[in-house]
Amino acid sequence: MRFKKNNLFIVIIYISSFLFISSTVILPRVIDMEGNLATYVNNLKIVTFIFNLIIFILFFKLSLKSFTGLFFIGVVLVLSGNITFINIFMYILSMSSLGNYKKILQGYVFTKLVLFLVVICLGYYGLNEIYNINDLNREVRYTMGFTNPNTASMIFFDIAIGLIYLYPNNKKIRMTICISTFLIYYFTDSRTLLIVVMMLMFMIIIKDRYYFISKKIISNFYFISCGITILIMFFSNQSINLILNRRPEIMNTFVKVNELNLFGNSIYGLNISVDNSYLRILYEIGIIYFVIHILLMTALMKELFKVKDYLAIKICISIFLYDIFEQFTIAHGSFLIAFIIFFILRKNNFFESESKRKHEYLYLRT
Repeated sequence: MRFKKNNLFIVIIYISSFLFISSTVILPRVIDMEGNLATYVNNLKIVTFIFNLIIFILFFKLSLKSFTGLFFIGVVLVLSGNITFINIFMYILSMSSLGNYKKILQGYVFTKLVLFLVVICLGYYGLNEIYNINDLNREVRYTMGFTNPNTASMIFFDIAIGLIYLYPNNKKIRMTICISTFLIYYFTDSRTLLIVVMMLMFMIIIKDRYYFISKKIISNFYFISCGITILIMFFSNQSINLILNRRPEIMNTFVKVNELNLFGNSIYGLNISVDNSYLRILYEIGIIYFVIHILLMTALMKELFKVKDYLAIKICISIFLYDIFEQFTIAHGSFLIAFIIFFILRKNNFFESESKRKHEYLYLRT
């Protein structure tokens, strides 16, 4: 009976991952969302939400305390009107109800990998080739079938960190990731991808005890990344502005032309965008969720130290660094979803004891 139930859960994982990744991550960055096909994509987002809501209702059993907390976060996201984070939130809840966390990670990563390769293949044969960018300073930047060169890089990075976490001792996978990173950099000229992947590989080499020594600093690395964003905005000169491809200038303009409020500007839209996840979350989803997000990320890092999962800590650091220069978390979800599932929603006493016993035999690394 358990075998059949596990098979059912695996099917649900892949269906949910496919719906979430295709509707919320891939399709909006492959087609013109101002065109006729946008209606179908938006309808698919609604289908994704409904599917995950049904899974949540069927399999989840929450304590009153946890239900209150999740309900509050859900209300804040609904009021913000950000469909990407609403679907991320619902995906997290539905997957958490299934309990087999390694299978969840595999379903998420491999589904994203397949869809990523499909888009590249279709792009190679002419799909969305009009999106290639002719940059006077950086020559032609190929989008690889997506609407922007950085999109391909961000999706690949998410897949890469997922594979590294699932197969931590597989040197062939790491080598393949390094080679693929250079290839994608060659076509897209996405420097953030190249720099952050190389930094992650370097962090992996460093012995874990050095991270434990720096526990207090690293536990608050999300705050540090927010601080770096502020430093870039207000203390950059002309040279740094050019090196960072005018990001400091755009950040300052972004803050000036967009209104800061409790529930953000997702419903009405931002006046201009910016390649920084911290500013995007703050201005697009609002002050209340931004504070919640900080608390979640800080709790996540502390939980990772408690269980001594140093590989996850290194991956989280790389994600926070990536977010300084790209819209990684807010635009593409991220493998961070998987960490939140395990370390935040499955904290001690978060679920009712009956629900805890129900999934006792299922762990992330089983």
